[in-house]
Amino acid sequence: ARFEMGLVYTYTGPMLLAVDLAPGEPSPYPHVFGAAREAYQGVWQAGVSQTVLVSGESGAGKTETTKFVMRFLALAGAGGTEDSMSVIERRVLESVPLLEALGNAKTLRNDNSSRFGKYTELQFRSGSALRGANCYLLEKVRVIGVQPGERSFHIFYQAGTRWQKASESSRVASDLAPLAAVLERGSLSAHDFVYLERSGCSELQGHDEAADFDETLAALRAFGAAEAEIEEVLAAILAVLHLGNISFVAPASNSEGSEVSNRNQADGALAITSELLGVSPEELEATLCRRVMKVVDERASHQKITQSRSVAQALEGRDALARHLYGAVFSSVVGRVNDVLGADVSQEQQLRRDLRPPFVGVLDIFGFEFFQSNSFEQLCINFTNELLQQYFNEVIFEHEALYARERVQWDPLDFPDNKAVVELLGGSGGSVLSGIFPMLDEECNLAGGSPESWCNKLQARYSASKLYQAVMKRRENFIIKHFAGPVEYESEAFLRKNKDTLTADVLECMKASSRAFVRQLGFP
Repeated sequence: ARFEMGLVYTYTGPMLLAVDLAPGEPSPYPHVFGAAREAYQGVWQAGVSQTVLVSGESGAGKTETTKFVMRFLALAGAGGTEDSMSVIERRVLESVPLLEALGNAKTLRNDNSSRFGKYTELQFRSGSALRGANCYLLEKVRVIGVQPGERSFHIFYQAGTRWQKASESSRVASDLAPLAAVLERGSLSAHDFVYLERSGCSELQGHDEAADFDETLAALRAFGAAEAEIEEVLAAILAVLHLGNISFVAPASNSEGSEVSNRNQADGALAITSELLGVSPEELEATLCRRVMKVVDERASHQKITQSRSVAQALEGRDALARHLYGAVFSSVVGRVNDVLGADVSQEQQLRRDLRPPFVGVLDIFGFEFFQSNSFEQLCINFTNELLQQYFNEVIFEHEALYARERVQWDPLDFPDNKAVVELLGGSGGSVLSGIFPMLDEECNLAGGSPESWCNKLQARYSASKLYQAVMKRRENFIIKHFAGPVEYESEAFLRKNKDTLTADVLECMKASSRAFVRQLGFP
């Protein structure tokens, strides 16, 4: 009834529920600004730090809701007007399009889905809001491919579209001139990059991605990035795309080995990627196609043994480098944002929370996901949402007296306890090696660990569980009955994604780069 009257917001105890955030006339109170105001008043009136948790299904409007909360808090800290906003407060808002460009993507449910979790802490001191964002669980696997109808991260398409538009002009805009050398390497369409063309979706309806890229560049400059640094950031981002175009074949003399196809082509993928990364083509090919192992011989002296990688292993190593390279770039940009926003916070305050002023923490987390194909990242996201649902249930039952006083009819059975699902996934403290994730870690540590072996162990342990079900016709698939419904997971890539490691050879190659930005990236 409330929704039909245009009242999309409803309070349930301390929780504000939004049924729909479609464009239209603004909804009267209650409103998300009301929830943000309560958090702000809690800081100033009670001097107690607050947290605003934004959760919901994928595509429900969490990202837009988080923007509303952030904008309200920034304006509240500035006294209510944009003209009175400090430089820090403006930068808090400027960080939004920057993080969205690098961390958001189009999914089947949402054209601007956050593919990372974000916790932003806004401290208040004499009316000023400051501090940065802690970002985690970036969906790096999206870099190497997505499902049909989805896209990879926005920045890939923004850069290519902006440069193509500039190339059609008689002269390059002055703000793009310093970046021309690297942007022309991204002038191909999305269909020319293996990592992007697989999904069959490259355009974002209703968006001027060239203008979005200009906004991304403006945000980088606002956070103090010089033109030379921006060029190196873009070079690393475009290197990710060109990495995906490197293909391998087995040499005629070694059917178990690998080498780069068209390795001597001057404008080939290997040459372009090497240039963007600041390494020689020979070094990059050797890193991807061969493995150097250090061994100790009978005389206790250290020797190096070079072992060829198969084509499959070279492809896996290429994709691992692409994932980690993009993740490292993302972390570097987030680090710059935090350095600028927290510039006036003393080191002692950073280490000791008791010395820091009250703050409002805003947590924007993935929503529950269920696609046609579900893998490791979906199980991680859904496990997080199971934990949030568990907390939600606790809050619901804490306010039983409130519901009775307001004559709200409700049945506790509508909010079943999901503790069993949480323990199925994360394990229980009283049982050794229980839980799907702990058993996955154990399988990854075994020399002969495999998805098939792991699924067999899961079936042996949880065959009697009502929450776990093996898929008879697809032996390496299993179903988890979540609070939001059953989801079938494909285990084929679980072990590889859980390990997600780079070899020492790759790390040494990147540290030898002629580009300072690549050398300084924090690879795991």
